[in-house]
Amino acid sequence: MTPKAAIQRITAILRATTLRRQLSIAFALGMLMLALFGSLVSSIQSTRQVRQLLQAQGILAAETLAQGSQLALMYNASGNAATALRLALAAPDVLRVEIRTVDDRLLVGMDHDGNTVAPLKALDLQGDRPYLEDESSDAWSFVAPVTIERNAASPFEAAGADSIPLGYVRIVQSKATLQQMRTEIFRANFLISFFFALLFLWLIRFLTGRITAQLEQATREAQAASRAKSTFLASMSHEIRTPLNAVLGYAQLLEHDPQLPPALQANVAPITKAGNHLLHLLSDILDLSKIEAGQMALHATGFDLHALVDEVALLFVLRCRQKGLQWRCEKHVAAPCPVDGDAGKLRQVLINLLGNAVKFTEHGSVTLRVSAAHDGIRFDVADTGPGIAPEDQALVFEPFRQTDSGSRHGGTGLGLAIASRQVQMMGGHLALESRPTLQGACFTFTLPLAHATAHEAARMAAPSQAPLRLAPASHPALLVVDDNPDNRHILSAMLANMGASVQQAGSGDAALQMLRRQPADLVFMDIRMPGMDGMQTLARLRQEWGAAAPRCVAITASALAHETERYLAAGFDGFVAKPFLFSQIGDCLQRQLGVQFVAEDARAGAEARLEVPLKLSMPPRWHSDVATALDSGWASGVTALLEEMARVQPHARAFVHRVAALLMEFDMDAVRNELRKVHHE
Repeated sequence: MTPKAAIQRITAILRATTLRRQLSIAFALGMLMLALFGSLVSSIQSTRQVRQLLQAQGILAAETLAQGSQLALMYNASGNAATALRLALAAPDVLRVEIRTVDDRLLVGMDHDGNTVAPLKALDLQGDRPYLEDESSDAWSFVAPVTIERNAASPFEAAGADSIPLGYVRIVQSKATLQQMRTEIFRANFLISFFFALLFLWLIRFLTGRITAQLEQATREAQAASRAKSTFLASMSHEIRTPLNAVLGYAQLLEHDPQLPPALQANVAPITKAGNHLLHLLSDILDLSKIEAGQMALHATGFDLHALVDEVALLFVLRCRQKGLQWRCEKHVAAPCPVDGDAGKLRQVLINLLGNAVKFTEHGSVTLRVSAAHDGIRFDVADTGPGIAPEDQALVFEPFRQTDSGSRHGGTGLGLAIASRQVQMMGGHLALESRPTLQGACFTFTLPLAHATAHEAARMAAPSQAPLRLAPASHPALLVVDDNPDNRHILSAMLANMGASVQQAGSGDAALQMLRRQPADLVFMDIRMPGMDGMQTLARLRQEWGAAAPRCVAITASALAHETERYLAAGFDGFVAKPFLFSQIGDCLQRQLGVQFVAEDARAGAEARLEVPLKLSMPPRWHSDVATALDSGWASGVTALLEEMARVQPHARAFVHRVAALLMEFDMDAVRNELRKVHHE
């Protein structure tokens, strides 16, 4: 096994262990290395001291032998040194001794066992003091000169400065004691260090055990909270989507009803827009966990920035009027302005900022300003409210943090935090400028929105709300299964409006009985139904018909990601979330059955009814009111003025229908062009 493979294997093993065990292993290895290193350092230091002591003993032994060898060297008689030799060899670790004459002749040489030994190498004396002559890996060699004073009365008197050399002695001393003591010192130090390492290891395991127990408890609580949050979000999603399906569904049916008067159609359009925004907002709330985890994804598409600003403005014109505020919408960009970006998140950011501006402003104005900048498109939302104190400005972008005025006005404290993070995701930075009691607050951000392609621009220029009709050759048989009559009726009406043949069933059993009588090409199956739910009905359907079973699409208000995966894994061929949208249903039919659609352009129909030029005129006041309503984006006001024209000039009703159709598409420039045809009285 290569070192790299060994490291990878060890890493994999460590990753598979618990945090407590990883900490224990790391601490044990650290303490072991510390014990080894400490023992080694201590052993080296202690061995140095023992070494110096043993060398001093060797020099002392050589000096003692030299003193006892004077008579033997003076009279050239080795027997006179027998006692000194015996004492020297009795010392621990002495391997051999030599007594040599001044001319380097061996007088006597003996080993530790008393055997005569051959002489070692000759020596040149270095001074008149004992010294260490040589050192090998297992022994030392000490040398001491033997001298006698010239005028000494006795050889036992100490030698003075004027002395006569008689010879020298050599003692070879083993290092066995040093090596043994080194081993014992290292062993003792290591055992002591290892004991303390085990003690500290036990302490650290005890402490980490308490900490990890708390962490595990916190993890269990966090997981329980996460499950509770997921359950709450799933329940909230289902409970909100169910009534929202009725609101959006019937609003779309009214929008596509050719018999509905233009004034009512114009009033239905804001309902649809507001419902769509609520749907987008619900999706963003369900994605809160993704925002917290940094996993929120952008959905960049081509859109008309000018039209998006008009849509947002339409939501706040009436709110400002109701509070007596002046509404200003300044658009310093081209119309249309095709760009690439996440229209949904931009819409939510603007609605969050404008909603706060209207909520906190009691007098004055609220302004939305869109302008071109050198690095993209700049957005400013300004108000003349109380402003935000400097000490609170750093807190307004934190989740669940509110100023005192924010607490008085209610709210969750999430709006600005989500808006700030979404602006960052889109490549911008949300900034705040506020001076309390003077100029209110102004939120500013710049987004690097690239210009859309020519294809996207052409697609956006086309009517986006044109009704869809199945091509003449496409007549699929469809079955809608839902226990909720409103949901069942809305989806059936949408499908019938497209030109499909639709049957309805209120339960799983009723659906199976109906399919036995008359097969269907595609079944829209609700998931939550009393008795036999959608998944059980699908299983019965597959069991009874096998490969001949019709394709089934799940329809439910439970639209979380893990739930949709569960539905598809259960065998559903597709999934449609409530509330239903015409475009969503049309895409589903195309994917599942491959049908083709043709678009009925309401604008073309309006133009076809105006083949004969009309001579229209209205009073100056009417023109002034229309201009004011258009500049403020007040679609309902424009519609009311058009109805006034229709009452005064009945022959202008076709013209009113045409302008109302353009108004439904928020094509304000086209509306202005048409209204220029109305002369002043």
